[in-house]
Amino acid sequence: MLAMVSTVRARVPRLSVADNTNRVVSRTTSSLRVFGNSKKSCPSASPPARHLPSYEGRIISPPYTRGSGRERDVSGRGGGEWSVLEGDEYKTGRSDPRPKFVHYSPTHLLLTSVVWDHADVYPTEESYVQAFQNLYDLVPSDGVRVISEKAIKVIDTKEKPVVSYGADKANEYQLANVRQSKIGVAFDIVHDGKTYHLQTQTLGAFMADNITGCFALAHQIGLKPDDIIQSVAGFLGTRRRLEKRYAGKITVFDDIAHSPSKAEAILNSLRTVYEGKIVAVFEPNTGNREKQSAPGYDNAFAAANEVIIPRLTKIKISPGDGERSVDGPDLKKIIEKTHPRVYCIEDDETLILHLLNTTKKDDVVVFLGSHGFRGMIETLIAQLQLP
Repeated sequence: MLAMVSTVRARVPRLSVADNTNRVVSRTTSSLRVFGNSKKSCPSASPPARHLPSYEGRIISPPYTRGSGRERDVSGRGGGEWSVLEGDEYKTGRSDPRPKFVHYSPTHLLLTSVVWDHADVYPTEESYVQAFQNLYDLVPSDGVRVISEKAIKVIDTKEKPVVSYGADKANEYQLANVRQSKIGVAFDIVHDGKTYHLQTQTLGAFMADNITGCFALAHQIGLKPDDIIQSVAGFLGTRRRLEKRYAGKITVFDDIAHSPSKAEAILNSLRTVYEGKIVAVFEPNTGNREKQSAPGYDNAFAAANEVIIPRLTKIKISPGDGERSVDGPDLKKIIEKTHPRVYCIEDDETLILHLLNTTKKDDVVVFLGSHGFRGMIETLIAQLQLP
């Protein structure tokens, strides 16, 4: 009996989540996949695309989406024929170092930018860029490639036509007149001699840039501008993407920004609309704890008045890699080379007390990192809500 089970199991291939995702999407939808790349010094662009309105019944309630929306992944809920997936360049698994997005067979691509990240997987900037070049090359000749002006600078787009977007007037979709406030962002998109006025409830100038890419892709596949604008106005944002967790005496935000470039974008946006002190509690991902990532921290936290490094989450380190990683005190030394006020507070209770005792009305605390901060956000909010 055991031999028979072993034989049967041996015939069943072990598939990664990325492979399984591609199989499900291929069975239930047509070949359209949309990728929003999150490597751009700001949060992900794909969730707005998942909230686009219907066009002849083809987009609304897609049967499969995967990303970081507040409703988390959505699979099998809709009856449309298109699926929307957030591109992920991190390795598929321990036995498969390739990026997850190579498994998805995209027919349409939204690429927001390419900024070196995950040094534990991509030891050089060149290797990182090459991964996205490979993704770009995966899109068939009849597919749509919406590429930001930032990504065009590093990706070779000569072989296939692209739809460009960004602030430069030369782009097919130009982002203009960005106005930020505590309740959202208003901006214009100029295309083919027409100006479209948009308003989003999400925060950050980077979201205007992201949504411009989504607008361009949706428009290219046939959606009406007025429908896109209405959908964007109702989009509430995504979980852990500059998510406002508490607004009272002080304001508390949570964001998955796990790299210095992403932290910089978040902090710059907050500084634009908040006049009080900004305290950043920052925990990098594995790649940004590699020693070779140290130069990327220079001046990244300039918009924050104070930076706190909490106790860093333990990570799995391969034999021989221990010397390549930095701990909390090491990271403090790296950041304080270009920032005057950096603390490493490894006890969670002490960190919370520090925040409670050193912040005042109109200050902002923003937690930045891909880990969950061990409930510190919830504890801080609970203390702030006490009478």
